[in-house]
Amino acid sequence: MAKDFAGEVMSYPGGEKILACMQCGTCTGSCPVSHNMQYTPRKLIALIRANQREKVLSSLDIWKCVSCYTCTARCPRGIKFTDIMYILKNLAWNKEEKGAEVKEISAFYDSFQKLIESRGRMNESQLVFRYSFRTNPIKLLEFAPMGLKLMSKGRVALLSPGVSNRKQVQTILKMAGERRGA
Repeated sequence: MAKDFAGEVMSYPGGEKILACMQCGTCTGSCPVSHNMQYTPRKLIALIRANQREKVLSSLDIWKCVSCYTCTARCPRGIKFTDIMYILKNLAWNKEEKGAEVKEISAFYDSFQKLIESRGRMNESQLVFRYSFRTNPIKLLEFAPMGLKLMSKGRVALLSPGVSNRKQVQTILKMAGERRGA
């Protein structure tokens, strides 16, 4: 086990190049959501290297990554920052103590992932049900009018078919998880 946070991140596939960062800011300049972040990708790398584990893992910014891979594609040092964001999400998700906002975000992340694993595709109404039951079932009452309107317009289905070969999707997700070190 790594003694410091940077070493811990570097122990996962995709995190091994974090010390190669020269803080050029290409990742932050390329990120479509960096304007909504307190800790931009460049700042997150600096915080990781400064062993600021608690500050990084309690930040909501790690959950804002949209996994577009622009930072990874444009990094002149070949740092796979999107993979690092997944590492950080997994570490934050596994933390014993979580703030209320991080718990809600990780509940959404977990609900989304489990739905894809079980059905092979997304179903928005099922995602809302799963997420609401994990966080606050009373919220379903707030979502109901909008959900009914979307269903009446044919925009959302209460139930939708899964993919025909769920085992293949589950195998792909399992392989991806093993590559990420999850």
